[in-house]
Amino acid sequence: MPFYHGLRRAILDRDLQDVQKWLDRGVDVNKRISDSGVTPLNMAMYMGHIGVIQLLLRYGADPNQRSVCRDSEDGEEEYPIMVAARLRNVNFAQLLIDHHALVNKKDSASLSPLYYAAMLGNSHVAALLINSGADLNLPVGKLDATALQAAVQHGHQGMVKLLCDNQAKVNSRDKEGNTPLHCATDKSLKAMVQLMECNANLEAVNLQGHTPLVHLIKLGHYKAAMLLISHGANVRFMTSISTQDLPVQGAFGADIFMVAPPSTHLPPSVMNLIHMVVLGGWDSRQLLNIMQLQYLQLSQDGSLNLNDLKTFCDWLTKFNDEPMALRDLCRISIRANLRKHTGFRSIVKSVKSLPLPMLMQEYLCFQ
Repeated sequence: MPFYHGLRRAILDRDLQDVQKWLDRGVDVNKRISDSGVTPLNMAMYMGHIGVIQLLLRYGADPNQRSVCRDSEDGEEEYPIMVAARLRNVNFAQLLIDHHALVNKKDSASLSPLYYAAMLGNSHVAALLINSGADLNLPVGKLDATALQAAVQHGHQGMVKLLCDNQAKVNSRDKEGNTPLHCATDKSLKAMVQLMECNANLEAVNLQGHTPLVHLIKLGHYKAAMLLISHGANVRFMTSISTQDLPVQGAFGADIFMVAPPSTHLPPSVMNLIHMVVLGGWDSRQLLNIMQLQYLQLSQDGSLNLNDLKTFCDWLTKFNDEPMALRDLCRISIRANLRKHTGFRSIVKSVKSLPLPMLMQEYLCFQ
């Protein structure tokens, strides 16, 4: 065991001659040499000494042996090629590949070397991995995302171009049905332009029924949404959003123009119930099933008469069958964010002082 402590100290000291001494004494070059489980090869890579790395590989260090991640607090493991990608060191990566490192291995987080390179925006490491056989469309992580999705999400325009030029699928989907465009943010504008130049589908719909435009508006990435609109995204698209999806908990209450157009003339008792449902963030589809199953019980306890209950169920059915317009989604999203603005109360006060009809004042205040 002292041998391994000696090798560990030599690597930490970046002492090439001392490393050579311990290896000549017959130390197992693949034995983990720290309490946490780091291998000599990964430790040498973290120390950044290419001479030590070359020496370890020459003495038989396995470039495909998993090691505990040095920065991990929960025992996450990684392959040496992942370390090279995370360190953004193309020389380390080349050395490992020359010694037959596998470029499509996944670590304990189910992520690949190319995904790390794409996430960090290192085109040199990514190009090396691609030229060495890395799968550009390999699904990784909990959501089966791709390297292209990581590149777009982190706003790496050059990486997006590199991946697209090498035939990455621009409309690949993860488990939630999201394409790379769905993964964009306000920091991804140049990457989005690059993606759209590669014929990304602006109208692709995820499992929630949302196009990239609707998805970005929901998440508050308005610059990215405006970019999509300027490139021809369909603003008349109707999203199949339900009340469960609405950010109403952080908003100013149910939008009367969204939940019940004035032409419907619903009774006050039904309107109150609708407001409670929307404000409570209920899943409208699930609620409709509950209401239909407990129709008689709800009518017998006196809280709603049969006519009101039927009217409410009819409204739920209509709401589920006729999805929300983008305009209404924008109103709710804007209202949710305005509420967080420290100066919003003064804005409301100013609008209320204008010589406008009350309905117009409320509409301008997103109430």
